[in-house]
Amino acid sequence: MKKTLLTLGTAIMLCLPSYSQQVPGTQANIHLGSQNYVKNNMMPSQIVGSDDQGTYITKVSLKDELRNIHDFPILERYNKQMELSQFRELKVTSTDHPAQFERIIELGDNLYCLYSTLERGTKTKVLLAQKINKTTLSLENEVLAIQSLNYDGPAYDSPSFNIKSSADGSMLLVSHILSNPKSKNELLSFQVLDRHLNTQWAIDYTSELEHGHCLLENYHLSPKGDVYVLTKHVKKNGDLEKFWEPNYHYQILAIKNQGKKTQIFSPEIKGKFLTKMQIATNLENELVCAGLYQDEKASNSVGSYFMTLDSSNELPKQISFKEFDPVTVTSETNKKISKQEKQLGIFAYNLNDIVMRNDGGAILIAEQATMMAGNSPRSARHSNKISYNNIAVISIDPDGQVMWTEEIQKNQIAMGGYNSFSSYATAVMHDKVYLVFNDNPENLCNGVCEPVLFNPKAPQKDVLVALVELDWNGKIKKEALSLSQNINILTKPSACKQVSKNEMVVLGQYNKEYRLARLEFEKTFSY
Repeated sequence: MKKTLLTLGTAIMLCLPSYSQQVPGTQANIHLGSQNYVKNNMMPSQIVGSDDQGTYITKVSLKDELRNIHDFPILERYNKQMELSQFRELKVTSTDHPAQFERIIELGDNLYCLYSTLERGTKTKVLLAQKINKTTLSLENEVLAIQSLNYDGPAYDSPSFNIKSSADGSMLLVSHILSNPKSKNELLSFQVLDRHLNTQWAIDYTSELEHGHCLLENYHLSPKGDVYVLTKHVKKNGDLEKFWEPNYHYQILAIKNQGKKTQIFSPEIKGKFLTKMQIATNLENELVCAGLYQDEKASNSVGSYFMTLDSSNELPKQISFKEFDPVTVTSETNKKISKQEKQLGIFAYNLNDIVMRNDGGAILIAEQATMMAGNSPRSARHSNKISYNNIAVISIDPDGQVMWTEEIQKNQIAMGGYNSFSSYATAVMHDKVYLVFNDNPENLCNGVCEPVLFNPKAPQKDVLVALVELDWNGKIKKEALSLSQNINILTKPSACKQVSKNEMVVLGQYNKEYRLARLEFEKTFSY
């Protein structure tokens, strides 16, 4: 890997409200906004949309973020120069029952604020939406009722609404699991809406998801309104907790033709145990599956796969897989990763959504994440510690062939609610992939190094924001991305996002100061 520190240049530049410069080692310009100072620890939390006017970001207090409290946020808009141009605290005043903020979604050119209300007397939970006026950032008067459900038990334990948009932002899927104590199987409710939140179709479906024997992994909504549900199944109770054992299989529920056609199938590759799977639809609206596998005869042989399924019968019509190259970690002992570590590591990956490129190719990114339970030594309270480790990037060419899988070394730990500073953000261009995450400065090493631990509570000298670039051939470059005079700052992956085909917005913060930057990457022939 290439080692580079991105400094801001001269002291004159630091006095300017905003400016741009070339990012060393990449074909990108960085446009830096002004340094912002906040009160009450109100910091940018999540990028929720972008258009010609700028980028829309929610802001919440650090206390609420650490405690996972979802109050209505402040909504801000930053212009192309990454300067604050408008803000407003979102408030709902048109409901008879207390409103619980759910999320802000972007559908086409529209932004919607989604929230739910609980009617404790009838034990009814309702999902509502109001359009956001992009000029004033206020909620428009019309309240849209999206979906409702009935629940048993206490209100705090009521079912949640699962909300997901299609990759092109033209359709919205809202679903929930219905209460059905008389049946051992789950009853699922699906509703597909267009960009104006008009219902296209809805269906209640009795699934084969048996309590304790299955896990709902992901939903996918195609731009044409077809729904796919990825589930993981085991034979015995308790086997779902044994994530490192090859004792499960994947199933996919396909709901097509406006909810009129349903089908269940299990994609397989002969001789391979599919340890991880993710789903998407390609440019021809065909279902594709990608993920990681373990060879059934040689368990130390692991790799990545990609398959395209025939839309008429959902059988694989094209399969490609590629074994991982051996990874050697430079350390004091210069030892190779053991077969056991390699085998267990393949089960610890969490897969992000597949990103389909304009040329028909695809990118799948996975991250090793494990959770350990513990107690806080000061308060004696229960506290989970999560490790976010290596990232694997899988590149598939336009013909559906796995080109390469590259692993980026990373070692992060989060506990006590500091998860928002862990994991990564990504931007997928035509011929390059970019990753942004918090790191330890010692990890800017030459070659492949054993990663030094990053801890969000570490002293400032032990943190920085890393920018990793992977080109068309999988070659890796790693930089330290500086957004202030001091390179030792933090970012939040949820507040970093690709906002166009060749732009990404990144947050840099420390204590009560923050700054936003827009990375503008070189356009290629495909844009």
